[in-house]
Order: sequence, then structure tokens, then C-alpha cells
Amino acid sequence: MPACQLLIASEGTWKGSSKLRLVYQPGGETITESSSTLSVELDKTRSFSQIHYDWEYEGEAHHGRFLIACNDQRGEVTAGWVDTWHQSFSVMHLKGTISEKGHLNFLGSYQVDDHPDWSWRIELDSHRGGLRIRMYNVSPDGGEELAVEGHYQR
Repeated sequence: MPACQLLIASEGTWKGSSKLRLVYQPGGETITESSSTLSVELDKTRSFSQIHYDWEYEGEAHHGRFLIACNDQRGEVTAGWVDTWHQSFSVMHLKGTISEKGHLNFLGSYQVDDHPDWSWRIELDSHRGGLRIRMYNVSPDGGEELAVEGHYQR
């Protein structure tokens, strides 16, 4: 099964910016922005793809990785995700859908000690001639807060 069309069309290196929104800070929401690069690589058979991205927070470099497999016929996508800041101690398994426009929407959960599980919902789409990634932190009651938004151009 080939990698989904969005990732095939996005193969290569992208440059842009990443905004980190910290909603639950004392004193209210803070937003920090850093330069960011993102690369999309396909395996030789185009069966799966990898996304590598980097960003900064308070002068410290961070990076993340996705390993993505798409089933275009079923409109399904699965991924493994790691990020040095957001959840660096395990690989999060994400499942999701591919929209009619080819945009990806994944969801995965993580444990919080002494609380119900929280989730990350991640969207990857084409936007204004570029590539956009948005990450939402999802509370146990289903409330979503935009946590990360990256915009990239060739």
C-alpha cells in the first residue's frame, strides 16, 4: 500500500515556524514561537513515511518523529510518535483518518498519574501552498486545547 498522497506530495525538507501554546501556566496562557524545520521521507517502496521536525523552547533544542502508514483505500492512518518535550519516554501509538482532501487526523492517548488518560490529536494538512501541523491536547472529558501549530514552506 503506498504512503498517502499528502506525504508523497510533501516529500523533502520544509522550513517554517512552530508555536507552542502553554495554556495551563500560572498567570495564564503563554505562546512561544521558534524557527523549525520538517522533513518528510518515504521508504523505497513508498509503503510508509517518516516525518522529522525540530523546534526550540527557552533556548533548548527539541525534536520529534512520526512513523506513518496509510491505507488510502480505507481512509485510515496509523503512526508512532515521539517528541523530546511533549512525551519523550515512550512511543505513542496514534490512529486516525485521511479526509477526502487527503489531510491526516490522528489520535493517541497517554497516562497521567492518578488521573484518567489524556490524549493528543494531531492534524497534518496542506495549507496556503505549504504544510501545517497542529497538535491538540485533549482532556479526559474531551475538551481540546491547541498546543502546537507549525507552518512550513519549501
